[in-house]
Amino acid sequence: MRKIRLAAVAVGLAVAVVPVSSPSSAAGTAMESHCLTMKKIYGQDGDVNAYADTFCYGGEIGYDSGDDPNWADNSGGFRDSAGNNAMSVLNTGIPGKYEVVALYDYENYDYAAGYRCLGVGDWESDLSKFRFVDSNGNTKGPMARQISSHRWVTRSACSANSWIGL
Repeated sequence: MRKIRLAAVAVGLAVAVVPVSSPSSAAGTAMESHCLTMKKIYGQDGDVNAYADTFCYGGEIGYDSGDDPNWADNSGGFRDSAGNNAMSVLNTGIPGKYEVVALYDYENYDYAAGYRCLGVGDWESDLSKFRFVDSNGNTKGPMARQISSHRWVTRSACSANSWIGL
């Protein structure tokens, strides 16, 4: 399955078109559209995906359709170096089943250090723009390279100011 997924990514990247006009705005638009390209490649496969670099670049550090209490251990879809390494995330969940994923600063879905929610079909291309929030809405530490666990939750499990993504 992993080989098929990697082949699909390679094909998708090969056909992605990057505009060449007006360097600054076109570059930003093209980079942002890379997360959209990845979303189209994966479709609604039921996964949360994380990337080492912004704009869904730098290689996928993990993907998972289940919950993962520790991105740095040897189980689940996120392993070893995935913990505290994500710079962008994408939710290719399934409406009605895997819709909302909560991303946590600490292992074991610990709300104390904060969390953020990402809806189905959404992505966040640059986690350095965000900070975690606790269950009371208080701002916590930065999200960039700090996600340690995730789980699928209901929309009602997320506070109003916990949402990220396009």
